[in-house]
Amino acid sequence: MKDLMQIQLGVLVSTTGGVVAGVLLAFYINRLELIPGILILLPGFLQMCDSVLGSLSARLGSALHLGTLKPVLSPQKYLMANLFSTSFLMLAVSLLMGFLAFGFNYFIFGKTTPELIFISVAAAALVYVIVIPLVFVSIFFLFNKNIDPDNVMGPYITTVIDIVGIGSLLTAIMVIA
Repeated sequence: MKDLMQIQLGVLVSTTGGVVAGVLLAFYINRLELIPGILILLPGFLQMCDSVLGSLSARLGSALHLGTLKPVLSPQKYLMANLFSTSFLMLAVSLLMGFLAFGFNYFIFGKTTPELIFISVAAAALVYVIVIPLVFVSIFFLFNKNIDPDNVMGPYITTVIDIVGIGSLLTAIMVIA
C-alpha cells in the first residue's frame, strides 16, 4: 500500500508538471517560431535530457539500495563517476542532436541555422546545472525519509526536465538568437 501511494503521488506530480510545461510552451510559442527548425529539436532534446538524467537517478537509487552509495552529499567515488559520465553524455548527445536538427532543417526547409547547434548545447548545459543538484538532493532526501526513490524519481525527473528543459531552450534562444 505504501508503494502504491508513493507511485500515485509521483504520477500526480508528473501530470501536473506536464500541464505546466505545456502552458509554458504554448505561452512562448512565438519565441520558438523565430528559429526555423527549433520544433525539430524540441522533442528529442526533452527526451534526451529525460533519458540521461532519469537513468542517473535510477542508478543512484539502485546504488543506495545496494549500499554502494551512502545517502549523503559528499564526494564519493560512485557519485563522481556517475556525475562525469552524465556530463559527457549530456554534452555529446546535445551536440549530436544540434547537428541532426541543423541537417534536417537544411534538407527539409532549405535553411541553414547553425544556431540550432549552439542552442542545443547551451540549453543542455543549463538543464544539467539546474537538474543535477535537484536529483542529488531529492534522491538522498527521499531515501533518508524511507521513501523508495525508484517509485518517485521517474515521474519527478520527467516533470522537472519538461519544465526546466523548455525554460532552458527559451533562455538559450533569447541569448543566442
